[in-house]
Amino acid sequence: MTVGKDTFNGMAVPLKGDFEVVQRQAGYDIMTMTGVANQTGDFLVCRDSSGNELAGINVEGAIFAKDFSTTPPTLGELANDGGFAFANNGTVGGIWFRQNGTLYYTLGTAA
Repeated sequence: MTVGKDTFNGMAVPLKGDFEVVQRQAGYDIMTMTGVANQTGDFLVCRDSSGNELAGINVEGAIFAKDFSTTPPTLGELANDGGFAFANNGTVGGIWFRQNGTLYYTLGTAA
């Protein structure tokens, strides 16, 4: 898609506060992030107030979510249908997800 070219007042993004980005032209991407040559940092990281990484998009474009290690998530931690997490059921890792108010998981298998 076409990369948008509009800018915010003074060509800056707000550093604090709440804001919304609204698409102005249907055929353009709403937001584009372009890394530098030899980029090693993630494109997007969401953290809690303690600085713990909860979700994001890494340098390869893969989406990642909170790692529950050896404790599967609870319904409260995946509060909305469509939520997902990576966790271990005690012996093997898998993806946990919430659908229609119920937690499900798929176990990881070697490719």
